[in-house]
Amino acid sequence: MTHFLDARDVEPWLFLIPLLPFVGAAILGLLGRFMSRQSVALIACGAIFGAFAVALLALLPMALPVLSEGRPPRLLSQELGTWFASGALTIKASLVMDRLSAVLVAMITGVSLLIHIYSTEYMREDRSFARFFAYLNLFVGFMLTLVLANNLVLLFVGWEGVGLCSYLLIGFWFEDDAKASAGRKAFIVNRIGDVGMLIGLFTLFALFGSLDMLSVGDGAALQTLATAGYSLDALVPGGPLASLGLTYGQALTVATLALFVGATGKSAQLPLFVWLPDAMAGPTPVSALIHAATMVTAGVYLIARLSFLFALAPATMAVVTLVGAATALFAALVGFAQNDIKKVLAWSTISQLGFMMIGVGIGAYWQGTFHLLTHAFFKACLFLGAGAVIMGCHHEQDIRKMGGLWRRMPSTAITFLIGCMAITGLAPLSGFFSKDAILHYAHGAHLQGFEWVGPTAYWLGSLAALGTAFYMFRLFFLVFAGKARSDHAAHAHECGPAVTFPLWTLAILSVVALFWGLPWRPFALTAPTGELEALFQNFTRGAFALARRTLDVGQHGEAHGGLLAAMGVALLLAWVGGAAAALLYWKGLIAKLAPLFERAPMKQLRALAENRFYVDELYAFLIVRPFKALAFMLWRIVDTFVIDRLLIQGSARLTGWAGAALRYLQNGDVQRYAAAMVLGAVLLLWVLT
Repeated sequence: MTHFLDARDVEPWLFLIPLLPFVGAAILGLLGRFMSRQSVALIACGAIFGAFAVALLALLPMALPVLSEGRPPRLLSQELGTWFASGALTIKASLVMDRLSAVLVAMITGVSLLIHIYSTEYMREDRSFARFFAYLNLFVGFMLTLVLANNLVLLFVGWEGVGLCSYLLIGFWFEDDAKASAGRKAFIVNRIGDVGMLIGLFTLFALFGSLDMLSVGDGAALQTLATAGYSLDALVPGGPLASLGLTYGQALTVATLALFVGATGKSAQLPLFVWLPDAMAGPTPVSALIHAATMVTAGVYLIARLSFLFALAPATMAVVTLVGAATALFAALVGFAQNDIKKVLAWSTISQLGFMMIGVGIGAYWQGTFHLLTHAFFKACLFLGAGAVIMGCHHEQDIRKMGGLWRRMPSTAITFLIGCMAITGLAPLSGFFSKDAILHYAHGAHLQGFEWVGPTAYWLGSLAALGTAFYMFRLFFLVFAGKARSDHAAHAHECGPAVTFPLWTLAILSVVALFWGLPWRPFALTAPTGELEALFQNFTRGAFALARRTLDVGQHGEAHGGLLAAMGVALLLAWVGGAAAALLYWKGLIAKLAPLFERAPMKQLRALAENRFYVDELYAFLIVRPFKALAFMLWRIVDTFVIDRLLIQGSARLTGWAGAALRYLQNGDVQRYAAAMVLGAVLLLWVLT
C-alpha cells in the first residue's frame, strides 16, 4: 500500500493545496455574479475538496509507517523560486510539510469542506451568495499558506491574509452598522498583535540572519541556527542588537515575547481577546471556520512550529503558560452568564485556546496540538449545530427563548450533545484525552527557573475545566431539554442533509479522534527510549524533537505515571459541572434559587460576567476615548484650522484682498496710468539725484 502512496510522488504537487482555494476565490470573485448558485457551490466546494485530496495523499504516507512502527518518511518540500532578495535577506517561495503541518492541513481542508457544504444550505437565500464563497475560499487559501510556509515572511503573508478575510467575513453583512463595526474591531485588534509579530521577525533576522523555519537540504534555517552552539549568555557580537548589549538568551526572549504578542491577537488571549465574541456578527459558518479550523489556531500553531526557539526562552514559556491559564479561567467565568447561543460558544473557544496555550507554553507540545486538532472537530460540530438551531428557530439566538428542541430536532440534538461531552472532557470522547493530557502534564512540569508555573496552570485550568462542564451543559439543557419557551422553539424544524451530514461527520470525528491520544496498548507505540507513547505523540515526535531535547524530559513529567489518577480527577470535574447544570436548568432548581440570585452580591457578580468584566469599557476609557479626543483635537487644529482656514481659506482671502487692493491701480483709465508713470519717473529721478 505504501508503494502507491510514496510521499515523493506527492511532493511536486504541494503547491496545489493552497492554490486550489485561491483559484476558486478568484473565479467566484470575478465571475460568480454571472453564475447560478449551484455552479458557485460546486466551484467553491470542489476547490476545497481538491486541496483536501492532495493533503490526504501527502498525509497517508506519513501516517501509515507510524501505525506499523516503521521509519518516519522524509520531509516534503517544494521550492517555487525566489520571491524577493534585499541585501542579506533572500526570501524563497518555499512550501514544506512535516508531520505537524500535514495533519493540520488535512484537518483544515477536511473541516473547511464540511463547512462549505453546510454553507450551501445556510446561505442559500443570501443575495451575496457568490461573494460569500469567494471570501470563504480565500480564507482557507491563506490559512493553508500560513501552515505550509517554510519561512516566517511567507507565513506572515498567510497571517495577514486570514486577518483580512476575517474582516471581510465578520462584516459580511456590512449594511448593518453593528456587524460592520465588529469586522473593523477584529481587524484593528489583530493589527495591534501584528506589531509585536513584526518586532519578533525583525529581531530573529537581526539575531540569526535567517527566517527559514525548517531544515531543507543544506539551506540555512532557524531550526539549525538556534542549536548551532550559541551560548545563551554570550553577547550578540554584531548588528543592531549588539548596540543594545543583549545576550543571545535575552534577544531570544525579546523575539519570542514579541511573537507571542502576535499570537495573543490571533488566538484571542488576554488582553487581546475582545474581538472574538463580537465576531459572532458574521454568518454562523464563518464562526465555525474561524473558531475551529483557521484563524484562532494560527497563534497556537506559530508557537508549536517555533517550539525549538521558545524552549530556549523559559521566561517566555512561563508568560505563555500563565496567560493561557488566566484566559481559560476568565473566559469560563464569562461563559456562565451569556445567553446568545453563539456567544456562549465564542467564550468556550477563548477558554479552549487558553488550554492550548498552556500546552505549548509548558512544553506539552503534542498535547497542545492534539487539543487543537480535537477542538476543531467538536467546536465545528457545536457551531454548525448552533446554526441549525438558529435556522430551525427562525433566526432566534437567545437560549432563554428556546427549549424542547430534542423532540423537534433530534439529529441536531444528538450531535450537539456529543460536541458538549467532547469539549467538557467526558470519557471516552476525544476532548478528554487532549485537554486533560495538557493538565496532567502541567501538574508535573518544572519549568527551569519558574517551577511554580506548571502547578499554577494546572489549578487554574482545572477550575476552567469545571466551568466548561457547567456552562456547556447549561447551554444544552436550555436549548434542547424541557418545554418550548417561545413560538419559534415550538415550531422549530430539522434542517436538510447539507446540514445534517456535516454535523454527523464532525460528531463521529469528535469520538474516533480519541484513538490518537490513548496512552495504552494497542493504541500506543513504544518510543526509542522504551517509553510508551500515544499515537499522536509518536506521530509528531520529529516536529518537537529539538524543543524536547532543550527541555529536560525528566523534569517535565513526560511519562504517563499518575495518569490514571489525573483522569479520575478530570472525570470528576466534568461530572460535577454537568450535574450542577442538570440540576439547575433541567430539573428546574434555578427557579427555586431565583431569590438568591436577586440578592446584591450575586446580582453584581452576574452583571460582571454578563458585561465581560467591563473589559471593553476599560479599553474604551483608557484607549478608545483618549485616541478619539486626540483625533478630534488634531482634526480641529490641523485639518480645520491650519489646513482649511489658514492654508485654503486664508490663501483665498489673501488673494482676494490683494486683488481688491490692486483693483484701484488696474481700472482701465489710460490717463491715470500716464499720470502714475510720470509720478513714478519723478520719484525715481528724485531718489537717484
